[in-house]
Amino acid sequence: MKNMKNMKNMKNTIRIVLLTMSIVFIYSSCNDSFLDKAPLNEASDATFYTKEADAVAAVNAVYDPMQWIATYKININEVSNEFTNDLGLPRPDQFPSMFQPTVTRELGVWSVFYMGINRANIALIKIPEIEMDENLKVRLLAETKFLRGFYYYILTTFFGDIIIRDEPITIDNLEKAKSPKSDIIDLVRKDLGDAIAGLPERSDQATSDLGRATKGAAIALLGKVELYEKNFAEAAILFKKVIDSQEYMLNAEYGPQFNDGGDNTPESIFEVQFVTNSGGAWGNESEGGYFSGWEGTTQDGFNYGFGGPHQPNQDFVDDFEVGDKRKDYLIVEDGDDYFGTPFNGGRSTTGYGFRKYIIPAALETGGAGDSGINHHIIRYADVLLMYAEAQNETSDGPNTDALSAINLVRDRAGLNDLPSGLSKQDFFDAIVHERRIELFMEDHRLWDLIRWGLAPEVLGDFNGFVEGRHETLPIPQSEIDNNSLMVQNPAYQ
Repeated sequence: MKNMKNMKNMKNTIRIVLLTMSIVFIYSSCNDSFLDKAPLNEASDATFYTKEADAVAAVNAVYDPMQWIATYKININEVSNEFTNDLGLPRPDQFPSMFQPTVTRELGVWSVFYMGINRANIALIKIPEIEMDENLKVRLLAETKFLRGFYYYILTTFFGDIIIRDEPITIDNLEKAKSPKSDIIDLVRKDLGDAIAGLPERSDQATSDLGRATKGAAIALLGKVELYEKNFAEAAILFKKVIDSQEYMLNAEYGPQFNDGGDNTPESIFEVQFVTNSGGAWGNESEGGYFSGWEGTTQDGFNYGFGGPHQPNQDFVDDFEVGDKRKDYLIVEDGDDYFGTPFNGGRSTTGYGFRKYIIPAALETGGAGDSGINHHIIRYADVLLMYAEAQNETSDGPNTDALSAINLVRDRAGLNDLPSGLSKQDFFDAIVHERRIELFMEDHRLWDLIRWGLAPEVLGDFNGFVEGRHETLPIPQSEIDNNSLMVQNPAYQ
C-alpha cells in the first residue's frame, strides 16, 4: 500500500539513471550534428556496466519510459480511452483530425517506447558480462525481456508493421525498414517466453521489489497476445495458468484499488508505478501520473480539472445494470459527495464526472500532473474476462469455466450470475458489456472494439472511425523524414 514506502522503492530508483548510452535522442532527432558524434553507448561503456548496482539501475531505466508523457502518464490513456464512445459528446471529426502523421502528441509513444527497447537491447548485451549474483542477473535479464516484449506489443498494436530493433542503435543501423506484424508477434512471444522462464512468482518477490514484472505478468501478457491474435485455445491455457497459480485474487471491493492507498493489491498483475512529489510535475522527470488532474472536472477547492470535455457520457452510464455497485465507484453525478465537496455537474459537458483514478488536488503534492496512483496494465479481473472470452470461442459457446470466470467479476459487482444455456453470441455480448464497465479507463476499450470488428459500428458516427484506416495509427512523419527505408502505413499514404 502507498504508506508502505519499502513497497515502492522501485519508483524512486527508476529516477537514478537516464542512461546516456540510450541513443533515443539521436534516433528521434537525426541531423547533421549527429553525424559528427560517436554513438553515446560507445562513449559510456567504459564507466558503466561494471558492477551489480549498474545492472539494477540499467533495468530500472528500461521501466522508466512507462511513466513518460507520451505513454502512461497521459497519451496512451488519451488515445485508448478518449477515442471511444464512453466519454464526452459526439465528435465525428476526432479520428480523421487526430490520426494524422503530423499529430505528434498522440504518436509520441513510437519514439519513447523505442527508447525503452534500445535501453533493453543494451542491457541484454552488457548485463551478462557483469560479475554479480547470478540469480539476480537471471531475474534482471528476464525483466528486460518482459519489458521489451511489452513495448513491442504496444507498438505493433498501435501501428501494425513496425521496425524490429534487436540490437543497440548505431549510425550503421539507424535506418531500417518495417517488418510485418506477424514477425513482431513472434518476437514478443520469444521475449515473453524467455521472461516466464526467469521471472519469480509474485509471492517469491521481496517486498522492496513489489511492482516489478513477475512470472504471472508475463504469462498473462502472453495470453493477451494470443487472444488478440485469435489463438483462443492457447490463450485459454495461459490464462488458466495464471488462475491456477493462486497468486492473484479479486479484491473484496472494486473501487479502492483505483484511489489513494490502493496500489499493488492482490488483484494487481502489472501496474505502472507512479509516485507523487517527485519534482517536475509537468515533465518526464516527474514520476507522477497526469490522470487525476487531467481527466478530473474542476470542483471548488478540489481538482485542477482539465478533462471537463471528456467526462463519462449518458451512453456509458445507461449501460450499467440495475444494482451494479461499480457505478458508485466510477461515476459521480450532480450533487453527489465528491471527496467532501458536492459535485457540480455544470462543469462537465456531460453532467457526469469520474471517481476512478481521481484524488483531491491536495494529494498531488507536486502540482497538477503529479498523482501517485498507479495505472493498471493487467489485473486479475481482466484475466478472468479474457479467459471467459477465450473459452467461449474455443468451445463454441460458454462452458462451465467461462461462466465461472465472468460470474466472479459480476458477483463482486453485486450482480446476478449469468445463466447457463446462453448462446455463443449472447455470451460474447455479455463479455463486451462486462469489459466496458469493469475495465473503464484502463486502456482496453478502443483496442477491444477494433479486434472484435465492432469499431466501425460503435465509433463511426460518434467520433469518425473509418474501417480500413483507423485500426492503426499512422507512422509519425518525423520517422518517415529521418529514415529513407520507412514506408507510411497504407491507409495514410
